[in-house]
Amino acid sequence: MANQETQLLLCASCGAPIDATREVMKTRRYNCMYCGNSGLIPKPHNSGGIEVQTALDEGMRQFLNGNFDSAKNCGERVLAVSKNNVTALFFVNYYKAFSAATKNTKAFDQVFDEVLPEAEFEVEDEELFKQLCAKTIHHTGAFEEQLLAKFLEYDDPKEVVDFTESFSPVNIMMRKDFEWFTPKIASLYEQIVALGPTPKTAYALYTMCLKNPESPLLTKNWYLKTKVDRIYKDVILPLEKIFKNIKDDALRAKFVGGYAKVKAAYEAGMKQG
Repeated sequence: MANQETQLLLCASCGAPIDATREVMKTRRYNCMYCGNSGLIPKPHNSGGIEVQTALDEGMRQFLNGNFDSAKNCGERVLAVSKNNVTALFFVNYYKAFSAATKNTKAFDQVFDEVLPEAEFEVEDEELFKQLCAKTIHHTGAFEEQLLAKFLEYDDPKEVVDFTESFSPVNIMMRKDFEWFTPKIASLYEQIVALGPTPKTAYALYTMCLKNPESPLLTKNWYLKTKVDRIYKDVILPLEKIFKNIKDDALRAKFVGGYAKVKAAYEAGMKQG
């Protein structure tokens, strides 16, 4: 991780120094106390030198080839120099959770529950981390809420949209029930679709109403009234706010219209049940 606190950070508007508080460094967002301008601190590049970048690149190559022990070793070399490097921690903790002789799945949870929320990514580190998340979505999909929350807080709008479009549609369609669709993740989707084009994510959210294994629209189990009512309240209704917040006019009209039909079909099923 780069220690930007040791660098002179200046307001992009007036050139005054920025008070580099922990919150500013964590979110990259600042409000200048002199001119009132709001802005983003540029992401730092690799501060660990060629040794760290070489180890990260080699770790990535080994990881993608399924050599998780070798990737772990590369991660440990990086952590000796940069103890909070998220990609290096991913290499090490993935090995501990899924490849070690004595597996510890809580080690992987730690990356997302404890390290990620406070992470100050460097450009190269973040790109590798996102690639790892996409390649191991069968494991990282459970942490979609943490990932979207972090990148929504830390990234530029286009970066947030790009990651969401590459990760969330696949993950949504892999879901076996609706337990994951919490008010928090619904709020994250609502914010993200307002940032830029998200046709894949919108389509996945629409399709899950019809194809999720727990959906009464698929199972026709309308007689399970408690479950049917819960899904209506926790899933069907919140989706309306997401679709209505889509930035692109044509895309919004398309999905709001499609959603209205799904909602009507669901309500008809509730009545017959």
